[in-house]
Amino acid sequence: SDKKGMPTTSMPDVNSAPSRVILLSGWQDRVRVGEKEAPSLIKAEFHLSSDQISDTFLDIRAWKRGVVYVNGFNIGRYFSGGPQLTMYIPAPLLRAGQNTIMIFEHYVNAPTIQLLTDPIFL
Repeated sequence: SDKKGMPTTSMPDVNSAPSRVILLSGWQDRVRVGEKEAPSLIKAEFHLSSDQISDTFLDIRAWKRGVVYVNGFNIGRYFSGGPQLTMYIPAPLLRAGQNTIMIFEHYVNAPTIQLLTDPIFL
């Protein structure tokens, strides 16, 4: 038989590797005065009543490059080069009561997070 590629015996077994839980309880918020381009993890919390839940759009025009999570669900990546100007948040991901948006931004410390009822098109 003609075997090609990596032999199966050389594949690492990651299932039996020990794993560690790293607790983030010791972290503290830091404000970098004067630094406009630095990686940032931004958390925003907001409340919705059951009648306010609908498809929503996150305005990303003030951001440069990063990843967005809504209530622990990865909405996706964004890049200022486009083509998107807003990110879609489906109504089933939102819940009555407290909701959380987490953004990992690689470059810009944008001052606001804005939710919209309609997308923005070029």
